[in-house]
Amino acid sequence: WDAGLNWVQSFARKSNFFPALKTVYDNDTSVLNSFFTMMCCVELQKVGQRAWRQFSGVSSLTNAQLKERVEDFVNANVLGRFDDRFVIVPEVYFTDADLQRGYSWSLRIKLYAPNMKTVMTMSVQANRLDDLVAA
Repeated sequence: WDAGLNWVQSFARKSNFFPALKTVYDNDTSVLNSFFTMMCCVELQKVGQRAWRQFSGVSSLTNAQLKERVEDFVNANVLGRFDDRFVIVPEVYFTDADLQRGYSWSLRIKLYAPNMKTVMTMSVQANRLDDLVAA
């Protein structure tokens, strides 16, 4: 696990399972530790690049219109994807440098993902049957 390896364990006589599909990211408390979250991040990068290609060279939109259209584009490109595992929020904004240049904008796609559960603590507690009846 510390080396970022995924492995198969026995589940039953004739079946196996992967305890988890994890990335090489070494912080176990991070959502980036999950293979599925990372694959979503990769796809969001691609969606962002498609948004840039779609809107690059546009001169007929105000900054407010560009913001709305790019965010709508991203939302449309992630709608119904990723098995509803994530919340995805695109945010177009203009830095001071963007406003000074007049030809650039910034896109941040926020991804909210659940933590992957990989560890279970289990115990067996033995009690007298009389204790069950008394309860």
